Amino acid sequence: MANYIEKGKTLLENKEYIKAIEFFQASIESLESVKEANLGLAEAYFAIQKDEQGKVALFKAMALDPNNSQGISMIQKYCLPSWSGNGIPGFLVQNTQHCQDPVVTISPLSNLGRNHYVAEQQSGNTLHFRVGPKGCTIVSPLSPDEYEDLWEGYVKPKGDIYIPEKITVNNTILNVVAIDDFVFDESAGEEKTITSVHLPKGIQKIGISAFCGTAITEIILPSALQHIDDYAFSETLVEEITIPADCKTIGNGCFSECSRLSDVHLNDGLVKIDDHAFDNSGIREIDIPESVREIGYAAFPSSTIIRLHGNPPKLSSIDENRYIVFVPHNKEYLYEEDNDWEYVKVNTY
Repeated sequence: MANYIEKGKTLLENKEYIKAIEFFQASIESLESVKEANLGLAEAYFAIQKDEQGKVALFKAMALDPNNSQGISMIQKYCLPSWSGNGIPGFLVQNTQHCQDPVVTISPLSNLGRNHYVAEQQSGNTLHFRVGPKGCTIVSPLSPDEYEDLWEGYVKPKGDIYIPEKITVNNTILNVVAIDDFVFDESAGEEKTITSVHLPKGIQKIGISAFCGTAITEIILPSALQHIDDYAFSETLVEEITIPADCKTIGNGCFSECSRLSDVHLNDGLVKIDDHAFDNSGIREIDIPESVREIGYAAFPSSTIIRLHGNPPKLSSIDENRYIVFVPHNKEYLYEEDNDWEYVKVNTY
């Protein structure tokens, strides 16, 4: 007895589209040749002019294999003509090679404004985003200037979060450049549902409390990152972090209350470490690059060994005896003459 997929293909060739759809659906339900079944299902739906159902099936097939020639041909034939002009389609496809949880469909959220969309991923997670002049920003009902009463039905992503590098909107490929305030914040809830986060290389800003209170144990910050806002990773289970060279500011309380965080690498290029940035973390010693010009109040836990490599940065007077400080022997006189460091005991290396 022939399998479902072969029967479906035969019926499709004979233009018996309704029967073909039944066999392709049966193939998918039995997990038999799922990509081929979705492609066949898409072609059958397009043939009977059920374009929306066709697009859903097509993009499910593309999510499994974004480079398959049959799917690309179908996109060119059935989708691209309807994407011209100013209309925003209900379903779009994107390059998925760089994301382990690819976007399957994208739909506009007109009640939140013409630049708001929701992307459904293969895992079932949904990411809401806003299109701006520089690219896409991931948003949520808790983000500033959003109206919570317009977000009926919103479900926060959970588990392993994969944020795509690019999203295609209206046939235009846009970079994902920012995570807005509070998007994945779990600090107020008892249950921690977010276990890991994978950021794309183009992220430039991470907003206030974006991942605060989540159960993530590691995070790789992309080289394009320029600013980490207040409490972005506070109360997480992160154990090690490297701040990329293009990042200029670590916000207030950014990694505070991260008791497992003991290994921190700061790259030259960082300018400001704000108040409480690493307070109540597991840090015991840290190297401060020459580029740092300001260290905020209680930026590190008490008795942290800090090794400075440049001229004296601005230091809160309240922190005069908070740390064990080491400075270059040839710069000791600069610290002795600096008002912020006048009463700080410094050691040399």
